[in-house]
Amino acid sequence: MQQQDHPQDHHFQQSQLQQGHVQQQQQYHRFSFDPREFDSGDFDAGAFIARAQASASLEQLHEQLDAYLGTLKKNLYELINRDYADFILVSTKLSGVENKVSDLATPIEALCSQIQALRAALSSELDRIEGVLAERTGVQTRRRTVKRCLRFLESLESAEMLLGISDAVPEAQDAAAAATAAAATTPAALPSWQLDSTAFAGGDGHASCWSDSDNDDDVATSKSTPDAAVAAAAAAAAVSRRELCSNLERASHYALMLNADAGMAATAEPAATTAATDTALQSLAGMSVRAARVEAEVAQRLRAAFGDLVQPPPLAAAAYAAVGGGAATEAEGGGGLDVEAFLACLRAFAALGCGRDAEKQYASVAVQPFLDGVLTQGRLDAGARGSCQGLAALYDEIIHYVATACAPAVRAAAATFAAADAAPVDLLGNAVWAPLQASLVARLPSIFATGLADVFHRNYALSQALPRRLAEACSGGGREGGSAQQRLEAHPASADFRARWNLPVYFQLRQREITAALDEALAATDGGAGAAAAAAAPGEPEAALAATAATWRALTRCWHADVFLPPLAHRHLKLTLQLLSRYLGWAEEALSQRTATPEACAAAAADLAALAAACARRGALAELMRQRLQSAEAAAVAAEAAAAAVAPWAERAAEAWGRAAAAVAARCCALLQAVRGVAATYRMTNRPPPERPSAFVHSILRPLRDFDAEWGARAPPPLPLPPTSTSPPPLPWRAAALESITEAYVAAARDVLKAARLTEESLKKRRSARRGGSGGGGGGGAGALSDAEKIALQLQLDAHEYGRELAAMGVDLGASAAYQAMLAEVADAPRGGLGDGSSLLGLND
Repeated sequence: MQQQDHPQDHHFQQSQLQQGHVQQQQQYHRFSFDPREFDSGDFDAGAFIARAQASASLEQLHEQLDAYLGTLKKNLYELINRDYADFILVSTKLSGVENKVSDLATPIEALCSQIQALRAALSSELDRIEGVLAERTGVQTRRRTVKRCLRFLESLESAEMLLGISDAVPEAQDAAAAATAAAATTPAALPSWQLDSTAFAGGDGHASCWSDSDNDDDVATSKSTPDAAVAAAAAAAAVSRRELCSNLERASHYALMLNADAGMAATAEPAATTAATDTALQSLAGMSVRAARVEAEVAQRLRAAFGDLVQPPPLAAAAYAAVGGGAATEAEGGGGLDVEAFLACLRAFAALGCGRDAEKQYASVAVQPFLDGVLTQGRLDAGARGSCQGLAALYDEIIHYVATACAPAVRAAAATFAAADAAPVDLLGNAVWAPLQASLVARLPSIFATGLADVFHRNYALSQALPRRLAEACSGGGREGGSAQQRLEAHPASADFRARWNLPVYFQLRQREITAALDEALAATDGGAGAAAAAAAPGEPEAALAATAATWRALTRCWHADVFLPPLAHRHLKLTLQLLSRYLGWAEEALSQRTATPEACAAAAADLAALAAACARRGALAELMRQRLQSAEAAAVAAEAAAAAVAPWAERAAEAWGRAAAAVAARCCALLQAVRGVAATYRMTNRPPPERPSAFVHSILRPLRDFDAEWGARAPPPLPLPPTSTSPPPLPWRAAALESITEAYVAAARDVLKAARLTEESLKKRRSARRGGSGGGGGGGAGALSDAEKIALQLQLDAHEYGRELAAMGVDLGASAAYQAMLAEVADAPRGGLGDGSSLLGLND
């Protein structure tokens, strides 16, 4: 009967197996050998016994082996007993399995044999296809080789026929001879172009670019020729010139194809060649000499034709050689350039990969002679030696010549090669700017001298604008001018030109000049506040001290157009921060002296505030920085740095102004000594009661009024409270000073009243002791005021008069705590001497 497995039974069996394994491990510990050695596939009984004898004798080993055998039998019996039903059912379940396996294996074996046969057929077919493809590839390779050889032969024959140099083509020789004869009979209509058959054949018969004299017979013939004949000859010469350049361009493309085919033939794989192709490649290699001859002939004739095209007019050359300069006219400078023939030559140079040769030839013929005649030390100085006064005129002359003589050629070349990532011919950079830069460095090194800072700055500014002006002169402005300027800026000659300027030395000269002027102005103060400054110019901060005006001049000088250089912007900013720090140190040193007067403190505070406002983010200095710095981001960074440097100045200015205000208040408080004189006026003097205020009241606030009239308008703004502060805002400086003066006045009046009352009480005690009359001390008869009452009445009159003074200075008497305390102190005085007191009551409201 088949038993069903339940999860509980399974867990039970697993737990029994684990227990049995644990017991087995415990039993294994009784043996001197490891029973797991018997499970090894390479078990060796002799080696086992040799190892076991080290820990036990043979008898003991025999006993342990018998015990281990018994353990294995026991475990086997337990296993059979535990899974007895499964052992019984094994034979039943396996009945007929062999027949089933045989039935399944027969079709599988047939399928495997079919698969093996199909695989063999596919492999055979694949080998056949690969062989056919290899044969076809070889045929295609041979066909390409033959086509390349044929194309090479056709290009070679075409080039030789075009150049008239092939010995195998007599018709081409006859045509070349006929062309030579026809060209010999053509009159030379233009001095700049002489059609010579020897030039077309690669000889040296072309005219010199800088011939000083012409054939007198030719000149006479030219003068006697009618205008129509001259025009016809010129037109014929132009046609011949263009045809020649066009043929040279075609020949250069043939030479390019010849080089490409020869290069491919040289790299042909030997495995892809046959006897026929080997013969073709050998023939192709044998004709490489003819191909090299074609290329050399094209290059030679191309240089000759290009030299005749770009040669300057003899009149302009003679003029520059004679007088060393002079502006070329449009007709002299390049108005007669045959652009079509010129571009054909440039394209031919580019096809041959000789663009640099064209640039060098153009520079040596059209640019360098002019530079050699113009760039002289005398024309540069134009006056005193080393002054470089003529540099601007010299650059203007160069720009004019380039615009008239070189611009047509440069513009045409740039338009032709505009689509190329790297132009094969760059006349502007390599034929105009590079020779000009090299000539300036070699012939006029004094423009880079740093001995005179003003001259260096002027030379640098003019020279840095030269590439931009060249680009504009040759491109006509617009988008083309921008791209041309970018190419010039990235040119290696521009990098070398910029490296010639010793900018650090120039800045050191300027820094020494600026700081020396400032140090002289600060030293002139002898440590004090300094003399008064002159009236401020429009746009400048109002300065009370000469040191402040000198600091502002130093700051503006640092960023002046005649001093500032864009590559040194970071150094100018650093110098600006140093100047501000130097001025702040001077101001703090001046304020730290005990002898500093209130006026000096007020002047320093006002100047600190004014200079800080001028150096703020939107101040005059920031605007000057924005004018000089080309980048808005750089200008913002510089303005932020200057503003951060002067940010602590507001606190310094407030401290200095507070010190000045406190000193002025102390001056006013010193005048309160007169309050004590009120008691001496009425004590035991038998004077009548007072009817008007004391004379000193009007002079108590006079120092403050004078200080306010002179400096009040330039008081620095109060410091803002922190956003988290809960304290009330501080009083304005004037109100705070008046409040402190009033508090001192209250204290003085309180002391006087207290002394008067004590004296009065003392006198009363003496009279009582003597049992005297009712009067005493200066008092009158019955009903008369005592001395203390007169003193109190005088102080009350003075307090109300002082209130009028405060009100005249804008103090709200009702909101003044100190003044209300003063009124409270003198409120007990008798009012007999005050009249009706209506005016005084108004002050007390």
